[in-house]
Amino acid sequence: MLKPISYDRKNQVVTYEVFSKVDDASRFVIQDQTFDRQDKVSNRQPHQYTFPSIALEPGEIVKVHLTEEGSYDSYWEGRVFTYELFAGFAKNAINRNGDTVTLLYKFNSVNLPPTP
Repeated sequence: MLKPISYDRKNQVVTYEVFSKVDDASRFVIQDQTFDRQDKVSNRQPHQYTFPSIALEPGEIVKVHLTEEGSYDSYWEGRVFTYELFAGFAKNAINRNGDTVTLLYKFNSVNLPPTP
């Protein structure tokens, strides 16, 4: 289970804590409530962004960095600290530094979780 614990509006970073072991994080979704400008009004569907297919351990902290530029569906970036895990795309690097997992997303805008 992932629980949102903070949202840094200035830097566009949402932080989650892992409360129980997650075998496959890809079942977690951030849903985008905005739409491409070219979408027709009658056919608007929210975009959904999924986590990569990786395991997460209790106590790990997941930071998701949201930006307003780039592709909304498959562009990931990040500097590798310890080792890389790949999920689906060759450039989808997941960074681990101690007990921290940092997922740096680059996409449009999202429906952010409430800040506790």
